[in-house]
Amino acid sequence: GIPTLPVSITPDIEITATVGVSVTLECHTSLPESLNGNIASINWTHNGAEVTEGVTNMLAKGESSLDLGAVVSADAGTYTCNVQIQSEFVDVDSHLIATNTTNLTIQMPVPSVPIIAPQPIIRQYFSGVEIRFACIFFIDNAISD
Repeated sequence: GIPTLPVSITPDIEITATVGVSVTLECHTSLPESLNGNIASINWTHNGAEVTEGVTNMLAKGESSLDLGAVVSADAGTYTCNVQIQSEFVDVDSHLIATNTTNLTIQMPVPSVPIIAPQPIIRQYFSGVEIRFACIFFIDNAISD
């Protein structure tokens, strides 16, 4: 029979990333010599739809990467690496397809604890006069891994 094919996506099957952090998914395929085959193509899908942007394939090495860049909530979901393999053990008109899937969860950054430093306002106010107060917040947008 046809030997099993080790196909893996790294770094993990379940990935949690924070909004704004760069994420790259990788797919590594190694073919047993006994298969006497080669990799015809590698493609990626996100929630079942083909992804072409950000894909880099090195078919001779059996490697592919999907660079998502700085992720947003819409990037969450299921990513599948599909590897088509040609071999003398498979009919000419068909390919052996190996797949592996990873699930990406996107979370919002944890907000810093706000520091509220009210400035004292010493003024005299009269009844019936409209008064407006302004509040200013400073948020540290640094995102750490």
